[in-house]
Amino acid sequence: MNAPTRPKWRVGQTVALRKAHACGGRQWRIVRVGADIGVVCETCGRRVLLPRDEFDRAARTPPLSSPRQQEEAGGRLPLQKGSP
Repeated sequence: MNAPTRPKWRVGQTVALRKAHACGGRQWRIVRVGADIGVVCETCGRRVLLPRDEFDRAARTPPLSSPRQQEEAGGRLPLQKGSP
């Protein structure tokens, strides 16, 4: 029986989450990856820990599928079309 594959998140990657932070920022930088995902708001600098499954549902930027994509993106990903 195979376990479901989880998205591959990397430290330094920038993601957009479903809901905006209280400061109005939508961009978050990943600072910790494990059972919980630690993110820092790019607007105000607030650090938040989210359970991995909750983070996977809330993230709007797709995870990177290879280390090469990570290098090409320079650790940051642009927002998808249609995102504010």
